[in-house]
Amino acid sequence: MNNENLTKYELHQEKKREQSAEGRRTRTWKKMRHLAIWLIVLVILGGIVWLVNSSFAKRSVDGQLPLSSKAKDILKPKADDWIIGDVATAKLILTEYSDFECPACATYHPLTKKLLAEFPDQIAFVYRHYPF
Repeated sequence: MNNENLTKYELHQEKKREQSAEGRRTRTWKKMRHLAIWLIVLVILGGIVWLVNSSFAKRSVDGQLPLSSKAKDILKPKADDWIIGDVATAKLILTEYSDFECPACATYHPLTKKLLAEFPDQIAFVYRHYPF
C-alpha cells in the first residue's frame, strides 16, 4: 500500500500489524532457543545415565567389579599383617589401614572391636599400619 493515501487510523493499524508480526517472530525465536537449551540438557543427562549404566554393565554376574590380578594380590592378607580370626574360613575379611596416633582411627577402634566380638567366626580382621 501507498502510505501517502492512508489515514492516521490505517497507518496506526499497519504499524500494529508490523509490531505484532515482529513480536511473533521474537516469541518464536525465544521458544526455539528454550527448546534447544532443553534438548542440550537432556542429551547431557542422557549421556550421564548411559555412562553410569555402562559402568554397572561391566560388573560380573555376582555383582562385583572384576579386579585386576595386582589388585587381588594387594588385598590378600600377607604373613607380616596383624590378623585376628581365621582368614581361610571367614565370610568377610576386614582390612583396616590405620595409624596408632590418628584420632579418627582411635574413634573407630571400639566399633571394630564390637564387630569382632559380635561375629567372631564370620569376620577376619587384618590390620595394616599406614601412618598418616
